[in-house]
Amino acid sequence: MCGDRPLLLDNKHDGRPAERGLTWGIVTFYIVLAVSFSIWLAVTIQREGLFPFRTESINWVSSWFWTTVGDYYVAASCLLGVVLSTERGWRGPLWSFAIFFLGSPFAALYVALRSAKGGAAGMKLRSSQPGFNQADRTKHGEVWIPAIYACLGLLYTTALATTLWKFPLLPFQPSDLPWAKAWLWTTLGDFYVLTSCLCGLCLASEGFVVGSLLSLTFLFLGSPCVCCWMVWRLLHHGSLTLQQLPTDYDL
Repeated sequence: MCGDRPLLLDNKHDGRPAERGLTWGIVTFYIVLAVSFSIWLAVTIQREGLFPFRTESINWVSSWFWTTVGDYYVAASCLLGVVLSTERGWRGPLWSFAIFFLGSPFAALYVALRSAKGGAAGMKLRSSQPGFNQADRTKHGEVWIPAIYACLGLLYTTALATTLWKFPLLPFQPSDLPWAKAWLWTTLGDFYVLTSCLCGLCLASEGFVVGSLLSLTFLFLGSPCVCCWMVWRLLHHGSLTLQQLPTDYDL
């Protein structure tokens, strides 16, 4: 990897066989992720059911805890594809490590910084149509976007700290009902903060109507729908790269 290029390249406009092969490799990866997690989710629903919530059953809580963890990491893998495609040099792997291992507050921070520096256009994925791939500077009316994501990140960080204080992550106790219940809700919050970041990218990229419909599938049907969106973007636009920020606005 060159020091001044993203880890995952913009393949639509390059066209070299190696780059096209990388695109198809990433498409395959997201398809496998979507199918694998969908099977896992279906097994959990078949065995434990979702409704009514049985939060006093350790089997139900533990099963849905692990399924929610899987949901988070599949969704995080989608956001990592965007980050690694966009950020140059060491920034892509560093942001990816933080999001994947330290949680959704770093996803919220990443999106907040993008929107603070480039406005809503800074959250938009590159289009295959020329002339739509340069983000403008933040407009006065768009300061609420980074504020929302900053608040989401801070709120979840507070909730996570509270859970860690009352129910430390280590030693791991998935068979203890109070511990498992606390971490189920905390992990669910982690998933929804991360997914809210993906919804923001989707709304900015697809427009209000289509973006809203897709966002509802992300929020209510889970990470396989995010994977499907990643696959569609790759096949239709050849890239998961966010629009370029002005040169003096690099993260």
